[in-house]
Amino acid sequence: MSYPAADYPVNILLVNGVLKVVPDRAHASWSKRNSVVWHCVGCRAEVVFERGSPFVSDRFEVPAGGFVGSGPVVNGLVGECFKYRVSAIELNGGRRYDVDPEVVVDNG
Repeated sequence: MSYPAADYPVNILLVNGVLKVVPDRAHASWSKRNSVVWHCVGCRAEVVFERGSPFVSDRFEVPAGGFVGSGPVVNGLVGECFKYRVSAIELNGGRRYDVDPEVVVDNG
């Protein structure tokens, strides 16, 4: 998968009943106008920032095999960490899995 240079890719992987977000700590830069791009493999997912988001939206729907971008950082201070929840659903509509990674706002 190819992303624009200013974007930070994050893979959401559901393999053999194990949900992983790689990397589990993404970085988004104020100065570079970074966005995070979530990509799903083996599932579809919802990304939710429950206590504030560094982006315009606090909720993102990621389709199975597809990707969605956050848009640039618009909130937060350099060094601030934003935890979010990834809820992934198996492709057959089966079980739901949850993990809690984070996005760190930086200036670099």
